[in-house]
Amino acid sequence: MRFKFIFEHRFEFRIAKMCQALSVSRSGYYAHIKRPESKRSKANRELLDTIKDIHTNSR
Repeated sequence: MRFKFIFEHRFEFRIAKMCQALSVSRSGYYAHIKRPESKRSKANRELLDTIKDIHTNSR
């Protein structure tokens, strides 16, 4: 969650300051950004998209 927050606000605040405030290392943040999406995360994202489509179409 901390890395996601930093990524989403990277244009509003300095990355170094956010890392310091959230007690994460900059190298850890950049390693996280470069890491490919896991199979489980991808499956969860696809499942969520399917659920949203079903919900939208049922209205």
